[in-house]
Amino acid sequence: MQTSGRFIEPGHDLENGILTIPVHGVDLRITGPDRTVLDLLRYSRQVSAEHGLEALRQRARASDFRVPAFARLARHLGTWKRVEPLVQGLMLR
Repeated sequence: MQTSGRFIEPGHDLENGILTIPVHGVDLRITGPDRTVLDLLRYSRQVSAEHGLEALRQRARASDFRVPAFARLARHLGTWKRVEPLVQGLMLR
């Protein structure tokens, strides 16, 4: 998902899970992997729950996945209470 400065203040990108990458000389602001997974889980009315769970499963297997950073972002977005049991279940495996 691409975001614009008028929707989310660029000064808060790091805490909101937004990355800026240069593409053909233009800075493109996109959601990072943790934010993308959390958005899939947050918007379960628009996105099937199975897609969100599979994204979380794949993200948890990634070598750069860190539970504390993921939890911090989830708390910031107000979704940690819903996501915490899912993360705990995946970490037990």
